Amino acid sequence: MSPMKRFLIALIILLIGAARAEADDIAIIVNSHFPTDSISMEDVRDIYRSKMQFIAGARVKPVDQRDTQEIRSVFLNEIMRWTKTDYTKYWMHLVFLEGTVPPVTRDNSQAVIQTVQESDGSIGYVWAHEAEAAGAKGIKTIAVLHRPAGK
Repeated sequence: MSPMKRFLIALIILLIGAARAEADDIAIIVNSHFPTDSISMEDVRDIYRSKMQFIAGARVKPVDQRDTQEIRSVFLNEIMRWTKTDYTKYWMHLVFLEGTVPPVTRDNSQAVIQTVQESDGSIGYVWAHEAEAAGAKGIKTIAVLHRPAGK
């Protein structure tokens, strides 16, 4: 095989790996009127645990994905650092013993994007490529969890 062919094959493999990594990144999105342009993953955890309910004076409204979606498993494992069971137990306690309202749940990323677009203070998570495809139409990305390729 010629050096040029080897180079092209290596380049293709590298580009496929990079595309895969981008496809696996998770974007934290908010309504375009959200009062901040960035957020830490610790703040995201606090929002989804109902420990942080306001940012810059604005009420934060978390939007969750249906538990059948792959992204929810990734979100729980890598951002929340909990299992699905831990998360469910935590919210059952808050709902039934403290009367806390859980994050609103949507069926898929497109529904999360739509909810975030339509509601000031909303925050949600989607695959980064889905947020990019939605463009600047009523949402902005304030954090991205970069995941290694193949994870």
